[in-house]
Amino acid sequence: MFVLEGDHPVLHYQEGSAARRIPVHVVDDNQKGQGFALPTAEADSGTIGSSEQIDWKETALRLQAEMSNFRKRQEQCADEAAVREKERLLQLFLTVVDDLRRALEADSARSGRDEHTTLREGVQLTYHELKRLLESEGVREIEALGQPFTPELHEAVATATDPVRSGLVLEVVEPGYMLNGRLLRPARVVVAA
Repeated sequence: MFVLEGDHPVLHYQEGSAARRIPVHVVDDNQKGQGFALPTAEADSGTIGSSEQIDWKETALRLQAEMSNFRKRQEQCADEAAVREKERLLQLFLTVVDDLRRALEADSARSGRDEHTTLREGVQLTYHELKRLLESEGVREIEALGQPFTPELHEAVATATDPVRSGLVLEVVEPGYMLNGRLLRPARVVVAA
């Protein structure tokens, strides 16, 4: 198994009943080689007895596999961190989209006023542009109205009596969003009871 002891990588492995420990010298990518260097038997005589035969090729292959697995794990961790950061950032945009949607809904109630026409058009353009931006990043709105209530996708904020549509979403208070198939934010809904 490849582990770090302080700042130095060391290969630990079992050979028969004896535990072995081999210090590894990491080689820069700009240097020749496979990214590692094994010590010579003379340099490591304190760790391994001089009378023992060491299969350096097998040890090197094991070390190379461990390094490859280590790099893959590090890349996977970095990818997951990037996805979490993207989710956090996009959640900030959702509040802005909600505020613009509310402004459009409030202005629709007063649609007879001419002084609001320009403001409404500007807010509407901004709203649609933000929605387009979110969609280009993989964010999709969850269709909730009239759908069966699903706890994985919906958050019930209230219930209303409607025996005919029991268990269905009657009103969407705040839409929910998915990011590339993963829940970004559940839809806040009113459910028929």
